[in-house]
Amino acid sequence: MRRILPCIGLVLMLASCGDDSSTSGGVVPAADGGGSDHDSGNVIFDGGGQKTDGDSAAVDTGIVCQHPGPITIPGTDRCAGDLARATFLFAICSCTDIDTSSSGFSVGAFDSTTQTKLHTGSVGANGKFVGGSGSIDGPLWAGGIGVTTQPVVTATNMTMTRDVVCGGDLTTSGILGIEGDAYVTGAVLGGTGILSIDGVLHQPASSPPPQGVTPKGGIVTEPVTVGEPCNCSNPLDIASIVAPVKDDNDDAVVSLTPSSLTNFGNLSLAIGCGRYYFDAITGGNLSLTVAGPTAIFVAGDFDAVASINVLPGSQLDLFVAGNLHLSGAWQLGSSDAPANTRVYVGGTSLTLDGAFAFNANLYAPKADVSIKNSAFGIKGALLARRIEILGVAGNVTYDQAVQELTGCQPSGGGCKSCHDCGGTTPACKGGACVACTSNADCCPPQACIPDGRCVTVVK
Repeated sequence: MRRILPCIGLVLMLASCGDDSSTSGGVVPAADGGGSDHDSGNVIFDGGGQKTDGDSAAVDTGIVCQHPGPITIPGTDRCAGDLARATFLFAICSCTDIDTSSSGFSVGAFDSTTQTKLHTGSVGANGKFVGGSGSIDGPLWAGGIGVTTQPVVTATNMTMTRDVVCGGDLTTSGILGIEGDAYVTGAVLGGTGILSIDGVLHQPASSPPPQGVTPKGGIVTEPVTVGEPCNCSNPLDIASIVAPVKDDNDDAVVSLTPSSLTNFGNLSLAIGCGRYYFDAITGGNLSLTVAGPTAIFVAGDFDAVASINVLPGSQLDLFVAGNLHLSGAWQLGSSDAPANTRVYVGGTSLTLDGAFAFNANLYAPKADVSIKNSAFGIKGALLARRIEILGVAGNVTYDQAVQELTGCQPSGGGCKSCHDCGGTTPACKGGACVACTSNADCCPPQACIPDGRCVTVVK
């Protein structure tokens, strides 16, 4: 018996779909593989994943998808999985600075495909990192780009379990424990606090000797190069990704129009796999259930009290060309699989207020993020222009499974940076995507392995 999802407003049953799906496994990204736009078969998405039509092993949602397959990102040779893998390399990443100086803030990681805790909760800032109390269970990269006042990395009471890469001075006024190596282009100063480095300190010959700290692994004098950990120099053009879908979408299949979600009241909606285009998503309370691989393209703003539930075995890519404002009691994605929900914002204004359940990967390189006044937990990843966490206790848990998503990008091709490449040819050399030969060829925080791929190192 087919069970239809209960909705206040309407339930949509689709006959069209497409996107990539995640694959289980370790932390090594799968080799790029293609796939036809339309696989044969009729797929019913249920609470336990997906099954073929006629399989009665699980109760289905009643949302039907025909011909599931990967959706390419308009104007590119990438699928949604390729884009996510290249975009969300860090748990949090800032195009400028990260300031958690007045908060208790911790970063960790897990793999949602195995529900295993990992030590890959990486933090990146193209400018400086100012920490309060807490811990980072993964590498820290701070580029020092545009920093006019040192230090580039400082914290008052933090533990960092992996390597620290710093494009400037590193110091503390309290307690800062680095359990891995430290790569520092400037001075290393214990200051008025207690600074410890369990591994090796790598410094260029031009740097002064460390003060107030004796690295347990010794000191290696060598060139240290720190670039931009966060890909902000060439941000995604979200408007250009959204625009072509205006005339090539699945809206009509389910009796929707581009204006269907503009200035709505309260709406409950369930959609299956497909590509949907809206002028804007603005109004009151929106309850959206997504079954199967789905992509939503919004030409304007997304401003609503939204609860977006992505069912098991399903994925959502949401592209918002304008601004994103979420307030009240809102939810993004599933806490069991944050890697399966990705949100890309092109605007300069971003609001994350209220009592929220943030289980997604959010890209907003032109917008500042400020979280204050209430404790929070984020599962997924966050990239923004500037990130500020003030006066609250919070944590970010990165889902390593975002690096395991299936893609369709071919090997080779042209590039401007490593972020344009992937799979078996992840390095950008001479304007071409090729295999890596050293860690320097890989986008931070990944490392090169002998077969020429860049992967996340798990310790």
